Amino acid sequence: MTDMLANASAWLDRQRAGNLAQTVTYGRGALTVELAATAGQSDHDVEAGEGYIETVRTVDFLLTAEDLLLGGEAVEPEPGDRIAWRDDTYEVLPPGNERCFRFTDPHETTIRVHTKRVEAA
Repeated sequence: MTDMLANASAWLDRQRAGNLAQTVTYGRGALTVELAATAGQSDHDVEAGEGYIETVRTVDFLLTAEDLLLGGEAVEPEPGDRIAWRDDTYEVLPPGNERCFRFTDPHETTIRVHTKRVEAA
């Protein structure tokens, strides 16, 4: 029996990548790949010490998980990876104690990568 929810997640991701995305260059060291990504943002509550909470905003990129191939191998985002978009460079980083990415669906079709702009044009 087919998994209707997995099929729906894949269909939604194809619609996002085909209609709401731009080409970015994802890189780790000398390895790079061009792929379709949708830019967004997220707010994260991060402990700032002495019981204070600070809100940190990240620039996020939604990527199709199976498109994230470096050196022909499927990878997951890691802190320090770079994304070049619109003449700016963004570094993958974890906000506070969170991971630097999360899957947006239970079928791990789409990845939301948290970044910070580190170089502006």
